[in-house]
Amino acid sequence: MSKDAFRLQLQVRQREVAKAIAEAEARLAGAELADRVHAAGELSVLKHRDAEIKAKITRLEHEPDGVWETLKTEIEEDLDAIGAAIRRLFVGR
Repeated sequence: MSKDAFRLQLQVRQREVAKAIAEAEARLAGAELADRVHAAGELSVLKHRDAEIKAKITRLEHEPDGVWETLKTEIEEDLDAIGAAIRRLFVGR
């Protein structure tokens, strides 16, 4: 897969993660206060990580061949970690 095609695929995954974060916020809006307080910190961290991923995807566009694959792997791992963190927010709720 070319770097540009993969970058586009990562952008789609990043948008899905951003949507999942927004949905988690909406779902927690009706939760009990203790759950909202706990989740607020988690969501803040997730939003920050999402912003970092966006920056990495932009950087990916300018990385030379051979170097971009390391960054690509890092971005994929970040996206997976955020998805897992979002799922953990709702375990036992």
